[in-house]
Amino acid sequence: GESDNHNWRVVHRAIQVETPPDLLRYIVETNAEELTEADEYGNLPLHYAAKSLPHESSFPAFYTKYVVDELLYKFPEAAGIPDNNGQLPFALAVQTGKQWIGGGVKSLYDANPNALGQ
Repeated sequence: GESDNHNWRVVHRAIQVETPPDLLRYIVETNAEELTEADEYGNLPLHYAAKSLPHESSFPAFYTKYVVDELLYKFPEAAGIPDNNGQLPFALAVQTGKQWIGGGVKSLYDANPNALGQ
């Protein structure tokens, strides 16, 4: 039923599996309301992008920045929303060793400079 589709959270999952950029943009634009919806762990799509580990991926190094920027463009407030553990996307990105620019860390910082105080 309708609720099943709702629970699927296509944006959250697309980010967890490294969806190609063009497809990801389409998914984000057609399911934009999901950017504001936390799953049962308090994760928004931005949290998943921030803590994603680099895959053995054919995507370029700046793929994460692309994803982060796409999500922030649609819902910049996500940068200031903690997950269930109280972690902001910025902190998650730093913990997973992301690069300042290519990993989207700078984008997360610019969206929420207060995150450094965490």
